[in-house]
Amino acid sequence: MRPMGLDQKGAENSAGMSIGAARPTAPATKVAPLASAEFRPAATGMATVTGRPGGHDVQPDLELDAAGDDLRARLDVISKRFAWDGRGLVINHEPTLTRLTQRTMSASTMHAMDGCTARWAFEKVWPGEQDPFAPSVLGNGGHKVLEKLFELPGRDRTIAAAMTILRQVCNDAMPGDDPLTMAVRDRWMAEVYAAFKGIFDIEDTTRVDVYGRELEVRTTIAGVPFVGFVDRVDTLPSGALSVVDFKTARAIPKNIKVFGDEHGDQQRLYLLAMEQQLGHRPESAWLYYTRLGQAKKVAVAKARVNDTRDKFLVAAEKLALIGDTASMTPAPTALCGWCPLVNVCPSAKADKKADRTDKAVPAEWLPIPTIGAPGHELTVPSPPERLRNDGVEVPGQVVQSTYAAHVEAENTNTEPQGATVTRLKEGQPYIELSDGDLNPNSYASMAATDVVEMAVYALDKAGVPLTKAGVQSLAAMYASVIADVQKPVTGSASMQDGMNSRARFLVKRILRTLPTPVHAATVEEWETWAEAVVKRARLMWTVAYSLWSNGPDDPTKIADEVFAAVSKAKQKQPTTMAARAQQESNQQVEPDSDEEPNAGAKSEPAHQNDVVAADVSKPDTTDDSDEEVGFGDFDL
Repeated sequence: MRPMGLDQKGAENSAGMSIGAARPTAPATKVAPLASAEFRPAATGMATVTGRPGGHDVQPDLELDAAGDDLRARLDVISKRFAWDGRGLVINHEPTLTRLTQRTMSASTMHAMDGCTARWAFEKVWPGEQDPFAPSVLGNGGHKVLEKLFELPGRDRTIAAAMTILRQVCNDAMPGDDPLTMAVRDRWMAEVYAAFKGIFDIEDTTRVDVYGRELEVRTTIAGVPFVGFVDRVDTLPSGALSVVDFKTARAIPKNIKVFGDEHGDQQRLYLLAMEQQLGHRPESAWLYYTRLGQAKKVAVAKARVNDTRDKFLVAAEKLALIGDTASMTPAPTALCGWCPLVNVCPSAKADKKADRTDKAVPAEWLPIPTIGAPGHELTVPSPPERLRNDGVEVPGQVVQSTYAAHVEAENTNTEPQGATVTRLKEGQPYIELSDGDLNPNSYASMAATDVVEMAVYALDKAGVPLTKAGVQSLAAMYASVIADVQKPVTGSASMQDGMNSRARFLVKRILRTLPTPVHAATVEEWETWAEAVVKRARLMWTVAYSLWSNGPDDPTKIADEVFAAVSKAKQKQPTTMAARAQQESNQQVEPDSDEEPNAGAKSEPAHQNDVVAADVSKPDTTDDSDEEVGFGDFDL
């Protein structure tokens, strides 16, 4: 039985679907560009060649509809929805901002966030004049043929069957029997054939056990909504699943360590998403470069998958930041010459970039206003779903030309003397970085703050004056000890990881019975203490893991084992145990300075890492009368 949880689109509904973000349409001739390939189906004479539905509800754009097919009139409408603020591009049209940022993340959006977001935003609103022989359109045609080919039973997936499907796809895309249409259609058919013919060199198509094709995966990855469409999923002889993605590129990407692994990241996201929906991860992923007749296995080791997940989370945070600020900063690269904004982008002009395609929008056709120009006012939309403290939605604000549209007036409050304040952007706690810097709401930020608090408490408790150097060095010591416990378990020392929280918890508990040697006389005492804490924490984690691995047992069955183990431990250190018992019996209770003495109460540690001035080699005097087990007497 095949696993459930994926939306498999069968042959009965694979044709005639409206176009969405995944595949642009291919018109027979150049037509006026649409408001957005993401928001509206293409109203052209060429039928769609993709079976992937759009991911958003279609909303009419009355302004663009009023402009009709007048190219310059439509560009004039779009230009008023943006503004330049220095080198930044500001979105000043709330529906456009919502359409761009209130979206489910995809692999393509993740890749776009790693490049020039200004170009991404403009191309989403203005896809440009569409050429039926553009690589993306030809690729769509090849994907459509392969999708229909693998709908057939195995024995029927032949080259002859593929050619029959190709002719039908071409006729559906370019109907008509006039000589010009027929000539264009014949050329288009030849180009599409070249895009997919290599599939027959890569595999025996008649022997593939197809689990599904054009599978929609819609789930969350690390809490972030995700949607993707998997070209094909195969069932291996072992019963495991394997993901296959068709690429019609003319070359296999090289030097992915420098330029990134866009194709591999896409497949790793599919594996993560399918794992969420199926409950288990497919065994492998492959890239089939069907124009070239070559296959490439995708690296799916745990570290590579985790790197892709982290990149995805950073991209989601970048998209959220665009939604919050309604602005983007162009990132000049060698690809600027292929950007439709190259003739009007301030960053491109500053870097002396020029149009390399002759298809960029002429500057006079795209009069995007500049903030700060004489008499210029701009209405900036509020970030979507952002509320004031009173819960009332904030309306759009009119910003005078004195300030940038997306930046508030400068705060005139004076910072505390001697303080160094960095303006940080908050995000979701599962995302470590926000706009390239620490997210103050992240788990890593919580961990770092907690470690610093441990250091401050330890020094203050011991009566040591607080200095930046002292707090910093002790916090670094604690962090190093925690990392030494964490890294052997997961291979990572990141403060963002859950294991860092577990290791920090263990270290804090150990500091109750093995206090920080703040008044140590030698460096060796610090080293001895740190080594002992690490050993004890590792032991505690080993026992915890064993408990999870073996599961609980009937206490009556293991009572003898517990009695024997504890008795043996006591016999190993009789002197230490006796000394400890004697010290505990003689321990005097000292009330906290802000509380009244309570003659009948035992002293509880005021904090998780109480500090004493004694050498760490001396017997521990901490009160272990609570329910927590003391580990001071373990034979390490």
